[in-house]
Amino acid sequence: MGYDLDYEGDFEFFQSDKNKTFTEIYEHFCVLHPEPSDQCYLVAVLILWDKFNMTKKVLVHGSFVVVVLAVLLNGVFEYYFPSLRVMEEHPCFS
Repeated sequence: MGYDLDYEGDFEFFQSDKNKTFTEIYEHFCVLHPEPSDQCYLVAVLILWDKFNMTKKVLVHGSFVVVVLAVLLNGVFEYYFPSLRVMEEHPCFS
């Protein structure tokens, strides 16, 4: 999810765009994009890194590994799949 075109007033139950909290959540799930799929993999890496206690074995924190993997993954996406790379502007609303 993460991207909201009109974030003003989203902390209220009744929002300025006539949506409520639950309808906003529903709308976000209806408009899924493939970009967050790499984030799911990175969260899984972070959870597994802590679960198997890899910090003591490799002496590198899981958060550092996730950041390095995210940068490398974005480089791969930029070269092979340009539509999936992280951009400054969200492509659906520009």
